[in-house]
Amino acid sequence: MPPGKRTTKRKPRRGARTGRSSSPASTNGSTTWPAPGQQHRHHRRRTPVVLQRHVVGNVQGTYADGTTYPAGANMTLEELLGMETPVFNGDPGPLYKANDSTNFNAIIGDDITFTDTLSALVGFNYSTIRTHSYSIPSANTAPTGYRKSALTPTVSLIYKPVPALTTYASYMEALEAGTIVGNDETIYANPGEVMDPIISKQYEIGAKYAFSDKLLVTSALFRIEKANSYSETGADGLITINQDGRQVHQGIELTLDGNVTDHLRVVAGGTWMDLSIQKATNAALKGKDPIGSSAVMAKASVEYSVPALEGLVLSGGAYYTGPKFQDAANANRIDGYTLFDAGIRYRTEALGQPTTFNLYVSNLTNKDYWSSYWQLGLPRTIAFSARTEF
Repeated sequence: MPPGKRTTKRKPRRGARTGRSSSPASTNGSTTWPAPGQQHRHHRRRTPVVLQRHVVGNVQGTYADGTTYPAGANMTLEELLGMETPVFNGDPGPLYKANDSTNFNAIIGDDITFTDTLSALVGFNYSTIRTHSYSIPSANTAPTGYRKSALTPTVSLIYKPVPALTTYASYMEALEAGTIVGNDETIYANPGEVMDPIISKQYEIGAKYAFSDKLLVTSALFRIEKANSYSETGADGLITINQDGRQVHQGIELTLDGNVTDHLRVVAGGTWMDLSIQKATNAALKGKDPIGSSAVMAKASVEYSVPALEGLVLSGGAYYTGPKFQDAANANRIDGYTLFDAGIRYRTEALGQPTTFNLYVSNLTNKDYWSSYWQLGLPRTIAFSARTEF
């Protein structure tokens, strides 16, 4: 399939734009842990319960005039967006709880200072994941799921040979929930299956150097290992969700942050990754790129403080995300894209209190793009906020 072509069976939804974000750790080499003297933290997170309607049979979509709505296949993004919204005439079935999940984390950590130039950040996270998948009410089958716990470490060693240079090396793990397959036998060949959880790992070394009080350069080498999930469509049209092998994301990240003048600040950076699937039992997957992962990302942004009006700042940015693959065989390539943002920030006083007004426009050109291998990105979005300090 040539670049720009996709295979799809239904019109995708728009969703949030994504950047490089990989578990278990942040991508800038830092991790938030309790400060000394405040070492214990417990956190319980319950994800929203997923509610679905069970489709009775397979409700066929039609055009407004009643003619059959075709399945989208081998279409460009522009052709897909140009299709009319289908009309569904039929009983979608009862609403039921498809799955739910709860995460519990108990974290302990501390900063340890050895000398004026050498310190460490050490922590442990005891994590418990409980997840269930429920069948349709008429099936009368017991829910599937699991309750899994693990103790995972985070260790960072920080060394400052000179005041302007900070170097670090870190290793961390995290327990991640497995994929939950949608419980609809008209779509999936393995409906309701709950994949096993897995411990993801991240290794990272990096450095931050301040050439002056106006220029900071940050660099990092990293390797991330996490579970690999992918889907396959059989001859009967049903989708099988699989979890096999590990995704390996390893690469380099570089960022420059500096003031060109007293009024102009520039931030630029990029990430390059070598992507691959490893330790898979399916030999056809080994060495392939993970689904939905871009090997190259870049960004550049500017902020300009208007000298004629104190407190007024104009900003803008460009963000590039490289191409990625839609399928496990790496046959369907999704094009990369560049987005532009712009904003205005004004800090003043309102009723005697410091107040900041923000106006920001994301996706300035209203570009259509794939934020993931199955979801369209957000259209032009305008956000306004006001913050007052008391």
